[in-house]
Amino acid sequence: MIAAVIITGLLTVIAAQTRAVGAAVVLGVITVALLAVVAPGVVTGVGHVLAAIAGGIGDGIGRVAEVRS
Repeated sequence: MIAAVIITGLLTVIAAQTRAVGAAVVLGVITVALLAVVAPGVVTGVGHVLAAIAGGIGDGIGRVAEVRS
């Protein structure tokens, strides 16, 4: 199973480098799904990090909007 994650991850990188957008998106989704099966804590952790980043960006935009008005 770990080999499948590695192979799909490498194929995703190759597809992205050749600018095959459709293939890169599909392979990326498959890679994340396989990674969620192998190591669910990693996917959950990445989700929390992305949520924190998005929240920080939202706070920054809100503060800029307050200053400008």
